[in-house]
Amino acid sequence: MMKKTTCILICVMVMAGLCSCYRQVGNPTVEGNTVWENSANQDPENYNEYVGQNLNYSVADALASHAKGVDADSVKMAQEVIAELDKYPEYSDNRAVTYIIKLRAVYKCVVGFYYHNSTDERLNAVIREYNSAYEALSSNEKTDYARINNAIFHDAARQFEAYGKTVTNS
Repeated sequence: MMKKTTCILICVMVMAGLCSCYRQVGNPTVEGNTVWENSANQDPENYNEYVGQNLNYSVADALASHAKGVDADSVKMAQEVIAELDKYPEYSDNRAVTYIIKLRAVYKCVVGFYYHNSTDERLNAVIREYNSAYEALSSNEKTDYARINNAIFHDAARQFEAYGKTVTNS
C-alpha cells in the first residue's frame, strides 16, 4: 500500500511539474535563456482600423500644432503620441498597418530633432517611405486616412529643433 501511495504521489508531482511548464500566452517575459512572446499581438487583425484612423488624425493634429511652435507641453504630447504609435509592430503585410508604421517613423524622426538625433537626410528618407505607404493604400483606405503634407513634417521638425536648442543652450 505504501508503494502504491508513493507511486501515485510521484505521478501527481510529475504531472504538476509538467503542467507548470506549459507556455502561456501573455506579456513578453524573459525566463533564463528563453524569451516568451505574445505573438498574438503581431497579427494585423488585432489592430482595429478605427483606432489606426483616429491615431492618424491625432498625429496630423499634433504635427499641425508642433509646426506652429513647440514647448514643454508639446514634447510631452509627442511622447504620448509615440507611446500609442509604438503599440504597432515593426512590420506588417497589412497596408493600413504599414501606413501607421511609416507614420510612426516620420513622427519619431520629427521629434528626434528636439533630441538632436535626427537629420534632414533621414527625415526626407522616412517621408519618402511614408508617401509610398500612403500610395499603397486602396482608394477606400485613402478616404479613411489623412495624408499629411510634407511641409508640415519639415515645419514641425524645425520647431522641435529650435526648442531643443533653447533647452540645451546649444
